[in-house]
Amino acid sequence: MDERELIEFETPYVLAEVFPSRILAPEDQRKCSQCGVESRPLLASELTVIKHRHSSQPLGHMRIYCHEHLAGAKEWAASVGGETSRRTGPVCPNCFMTVPTGTGVCETCGETAA
Repeated sequence: MDERELIEFETPYVLAEVFPSRILAPEDQRKCSQCGVESRPLLASELTVIKHRHSSQPLGHMRIYCHEHLAGAKEWAASVGGETSRRTGPVCPNCFMTVPTGTGVCETCGETAA
C-alpha cells in the first residue's frame, strides 16, 4: 500500500503520529520540504505532513513542513478548492489544473471552473 493512501488531501497531520516509522527513519526523511535538503533534520514530532492534489498524480504528493513554513502551506491548500490559484487563475475541481482565465474551461477535462 502506498503511504499516501493513509491520509486525506489538504489535511495537516503530525508526521510522527500518522507515520510512526519516521521517528527512527534516516535524517533525510525528516526535513522540511521548503527548507531543502541542506537544512538540519527535525524530529518527526515537530513536522507536519500534508498530501496535496497533483494533476499528474491521482494519489497526490506529500510535502513535509516545519512550523515556520506550515502557514504558507495552509494558504496554498485553501486556494485549491476551486478558487483562485497562486499561479494565474481558477483551478479545475476535477483535475486541479490551472484553468485559462479567459475561458474558465479546463483544457484537460473540459470542466468549467468558477
